[in-house]
Amino acid sequence: MDYANTLSKAVSTVTERSRYGDLIEVHDEIAKVASILLGKELSKFDIAMIHHATKLVRTKRDKTNVDHYIDGINYLAF
Repeated sequence: MDYANTLSKAVSTVTERSRYGDLIEVHDEIAKVASILLGKELSKFDIAMIHHATKLVRTKRDKTNVDHYIDGINYLAF
């Protein structure tokens, strides 16, 4: 795996996904909806860690899919 290329792709992915809105605002909104659904207060950090957990499980099942690493890096960076 080309680590520098993976990190570069992680940065471009964050930029590309900004079309959905500001990362902090989006995760805050997700946290509010998830809190209502679960009846438990969640933070935007909690949501990022849940997303990262998803990527860890997917990476375990498919170690060759670079997207799992790229998304995982971004959720940790958040």
